[in-house]
Amino acid sequence: MLRAIEWRPVFGGLLILFGCAGAQMWMGLIHNVYMATGLLAAVLPAYLVSLYLKVLGIPIRTTLQLLSLPISFYVSILLTLQGSVDSRFFEAGVYAAIGGGFLTLCSYSKATSAVFLPVKLTQLSPAVLIVILGPVTLMYIALPELDLWLYRQPIELLTAISALFGIVLLQDEAEDSLRKFQFAACYATVLITALAIANSLQMFYHFQVVKDWAFSIEAQILDQLLTLSGLLFGTAFYALVVLFSIAKNKTEDIMLKNWHLSEAYIFLTFMIIAPQSLYETIAGAAG
Repeated sequence: MLRAIEWRPVFGGLLILFGCAGAQMWMGLIHNVYMATGLLAAVLPAYLVSLYLKVLGIPIRTTLQLLSLPISFYVSILLTLQGSVDSRFFEAGVYAAIGGGFLTLCSYSKATSAVFLPVKLTQLSPAVLIVILGPVTLMYIALPELDLWLYRQPIELLTAISALFGIVLLQDEAEDSLRKFQFAACYATVLITALAIANSLQMFYHFQVVKDWAFSIEAQILDQLLTLSGLLFGTAFYALVVLFSIAKNKTEDIMLKNWHLSEAYIFLTFMIIAPQSLYETIAGAAG
């Protein structure tokens, strides 16, 4: 088994990730457990799943290239939703996405498809648990202040399910089921991102412009963060769809969809999560 493992992508990924992280630590830019937890919560499950799938005959490089970003976006939203507990969770969320990007980079290959026999979906139960519960478990151990009740959002879950299956039903009935779910999971998440931004803008108008919603600043932050809950379920669905697609060796369009999801994530970050810009800081100091 050890000989069958592709050690080059394994050690290449570790070298890039921990080399860059070490440089940041040397410069004093990674200095708290939140950043480290964000990285590990995204990277460790991706590696564990890739090693498990390797035992089933799927190359490590294929899994890391296709699954790292979906897992990291899911982990990033998990952490970002905790921002009302401690603002350092926002930093952790960004570092989770960076970790997924590093793994994708180090495992990148133009040929995303590989030759292997499809795996039965019933064999993926351990991988599903690692993807969904692995990050939450690690976060709960490393960050005791984690509030698990923030993930209990039935209305947002209904929104995500409605968007997912609605888009599935809109597609050609003759299309392959897994490819329909690939399309639906990706673009349902993009749709939920747009809704989250629209809801955030509406809340800003009521909280800060006309001020007809009288909430404390803590309640305002929490309410705006909870608009992202739909993304938690959307990214989780998408990560599982990608996992099933890898197992069935139907991954032709996954990289393109990962790219579209990356664009949505970056847009969301700049619109809602990004810190004050340098120019705003200078203007505030001058004023």
